[in-house]
This record gives sequence, C-alpha cells and structure tokens, in this order.
Amino acid sequence: MAIQREKEMQALELAKIVNPVAGCQVLVNGKLAAILSSRAEAEKLLENVKNTYYKSDNPNLKYLGFAERVDLVEKTVEKATVMTLDKAMSMVMYGGEEIKIHVVKSGESVWLIARKNNMRVKDLETANPGKNMELIHIGDELKLVSIKPLISVRTQEKMTLTEAIPFAQKVEQSGALYKDQAKIKVKGVQGQRTIVADVVKVNGQIVEKKVLSEKILKQPKTQYIVKGTKAIPASFGSLRFRMPSSGKINTYFAARGYLWGRDRHRGIDIDGRTGDAVVASDGGKVIKTGYNGRSGNFIEISHGRGYVTFYAHLSKIGVKTGQNVGKGQYIGKVGNTGHSTGSHLHFEIRINGTPVNPFKYMR
Repeated sequence: MAIQREKEMQALELAKIVNPVAGCQVLVNGKLAAILSSRAEAEKLLENVKNTYYKSDNPNLKYLGFAERVDLVEKTVEKATVMTLDKAMSMVMYGGEEIKIHVVKSGESVWLIARKNNMRVKDLETANPGKNMELIHIGDELKLVSIKPLISVRTQEKMTLTEAIPFAQKVEQSGALYKDQAKIKVKGVQGQRTIVADVVKVNGQIVEKKVLSEKILKQPKTQYIVKGTKAIPASFGSLRFRMPSSGKINTYFAARGYLWGRDRHRGIDIDGRTGDAVVASDGGKVIKTGYNGRSGNFIEISHGRGYVTFYAHLSKIGVKTGQNVGKGQYIGKVGNTGHSTGSHLHFEIRINGTPVNPFKYMR
C-alpha cells in the first residue's frame, strides 16, 4: 500500500509539470537547495563548494566532506527550475539566513545594536518590517539576520600551528585608588608555542583541535595589577555610558560642517522633537547649567576621574547645579535653543576637558 501511495503521489507531481526535463535535485538535510540539469552538474557543484575551503594538494588532509547530509536525487523537474552552475553555487553559498533575536537593553540605540552585530541600520530595518527604528524601547525584540551557507564543508587535517600562551595575572590592593580603578604595575607579556594538532574545520574555521605535541618558544611573563580599595563618592559614575535620548544620530563625532567653522564636531547630534526626555548618560554630579548663544540651554555633569558629559540645545533644564543624578535619570528636554538648525540634542563626553568619541565609551 505504501509503495502504491508513493507512486500515486509521484504521478500527481509529474502531472503538475508543464515543461518536464531531466534534472538532479541537491537536498541538504532533506530540504531542496538547488536543481541542476544532471547528476554530473550537481557533483561538479559540490566539488566547487569543497574547493572553496580546502587545497587539493594538502598531504595532511584526513577527511573532506560536508557538515550536513547532502543527497543527490535524479528526477523529472520543471524546466524553469533548473539552475545554471553559477546560480546554484550562489544559492548554496549565500542562500541561507540565520535569524537571532536581540532584546533591547538600557542605553542601547539602533545604531549601537547594528554596530555590535556587524550590521547596518538599514539591514535592521529590513529585518524588522513594520517596526519604527526611531521608537525602540527597553525589552523590544529585534530580529538580527545574517547570511549563512546552505552547505558547510567539514575537513580534518594534521596541522602545525604557532599560538600565543596567555600570561597569568596577579592583583595587589591599594588605598590610593578608588574601588572601580585599577592600573597596571607590571605589564604582562604573552608567551609563544608551536603545536602539532589534529584540527577539524567547518568552512575554514577551526571548531575542534586536539594537541598531539607542543614546543615552547617563549615563556609568558606575569602581569601585576593594582586595584583600589578606597570608597567611591556618591557623585561618581560607572563610566559605562548610555544614550541620553532615543532618536537617531544626525551628526557624528568629528564630522565637518559650516556651523563649526574649521573645528570638527565635538560630540554627536541626536534627532528628536522638542519636549522629548533627556536622561543622564551616567550617574554623577551636575556641575553647571545655563545658557549661551552657541549651545542654548545646557547641562554639564561630572562623573569623576576627569569624565564630564555635556547636553546642549535643551528646551528645558530639569536639574540644578550641585545635584547628584543617577544613570538614566531625567535631566531635561530636547529643544532648539542656541545656534541650532532644528530640534535635537547635542551630546558630548569629555575626558579632562577634551571631547572624545562617545561611542567608544558607551556600553
């Protein structure tokens, strides 16, 4: 009965084909990946995939195959579904998608999430249709899509590798430093060794390694670190900064523009509507608030150790000089005051008076 049923299903399938031709399907873990004109073409495709990741003259190669189950099935197919070898190669090498979910955390912006995942903001927008990237909130789920091959080449070979030997680290305590401070007393130096190993690779990347023998070329040198024990003042921040508002970035650090003359932009400009909330990028103490013709309404917050954040063009200042604020605490509202071409927040991080790229200090 089962054989009869299978024959009936095959007959129905053939009846749907308008222009039948002989073909060969490439199945990866039971799923259709490509259709070639013949078995010989399909085998050539698989050989080309293998050649992408290994050298055929490697005398130490012990195994060459695929990480997935790959089957070739010869059958009658619709003529329009048959691929050229180049198209089939492109499909199996780049046709897969891997979707991961990212949960938005405090202090994260769309730009920062894209940067951490080697994506562009445009890619995030494409992967999340219907979601406004300018209005993401803590706890929102964003899809992260990356391209992956449908077929992965797995190899096993004997290799000689040169590796770094990590150095050990010892910690000393000092009452001269704050609890969140540390400095290197003696810098560590990595050692070096050569190994002979049995190595398994998938698509050229090492996934398993069994060391058969080793030779030490240089011994590592221990690193000594001094960590502080002194209590941290309430006005000090964590120095792990967050975005102070939720808009997209209009102007980046060090950009050029007619507003700044010969100078480069000293911070970042974050788009927003007048009245949008501005929060402290980190905990600290408000050291200055006021108004000037260039910055409009502004706030300066000291976070200790020479770190200061600066917020400009505000429509409202919501804190007072001398006030301690926590990370993420409301301090004012986005505006269009001072020398400004539209409603936005100008934001700076300064270290000992020198503006730095904020994105290097955001977590």
